[in-house]
Amino acid sequence: MADRKLKPGKTALIIQDLQNDVIADGGAFASSGAPAHAKKQNIVANREQAAGAMRKAGSIVIHVHYIVEPGAPGLS
Repeated sequence: MADRKLKPGKTALIIQDLQNDVIADGGAFASSGAPAHAKKQNIVANREQAAGAMRKAGSIVIHVHYIVEPGAPGLS
């Protein structure tokens, strides 16, 4: 079986959709149920632990910041 260990110099953690509009009560997408799911899954603390471990190992941590411009088609 192939070696399944992560190679720190060739591995990155991509963190996406952890903005307030997605995971905070009262955010733009709160009605999706994402805030409740994030709390139930302890997403913020788990993300902190995973990002810290990746950085300690020498891997890159990428945070995706999604911006919707006013009047963007398909979004309200």
